[in-house]
Amino acid sequence: MAFCNACGATLDAGARFCTKCGATQPLGSGPVATPSSPATVATVATAPQSGNALKIILVVVAVIVGLGILGVAAVSLIGYRIASHTRVRNHDGNVRVETPFGTVQSSTDPDEAARDLGVALYPGAEVVKGTTSKMNMGDMHTAAADFESGDSAGTVADFYKSKFQARTSFLPLAITT
Repeated sequence: MAFCNACGATLDAGARFCTKCGATQPLGSGPVATPSSPATVATVATAPQSGNALKIILVVVAVIVGLGILGVAAVSLIGYRIASHTRVRNHDGNVRVETPFGTVQSSTDPDEAARDLGVALYPGAEVVKGTTSKMNMGDMHTAAADFESGDSAGTVADFYKSKFQARTSFLPLAITT
């Protein structure tokens, strides 16, 4: 009489599957071997390993998916907080953008642009509308402005060379004709 290796149910002679649990039976199954038999030990040892490998893979995939979801949630929360603390104001063509990191502001006032630049303006130069800006980010302060003049580029360059000779470091001016 044969018995199922998985559940111990009685099997018909030559049965390839257990009628109770559905486990596959070895060919020519006869009397059940004792637990010390190498064939039984090998069958029992190999079956759980394949199941364990699948479980490990599923756990690793679940952890990766979970970390991905947490990452997307963190980036979304940070983006929302930055967006909710950002303000854009427009007053008479002067735009000011305030963020948690600092401010960016444009101006059409040539006197304000000259103050922000920290350099004397070339006599007769006029600010090009929509080209002045200043930015404050932490301890960094920058300013930029475009001016137009009817004088030649050489004359304008000579004016500014005399202004910058006393300074040891400055940002170069772009003079175009």
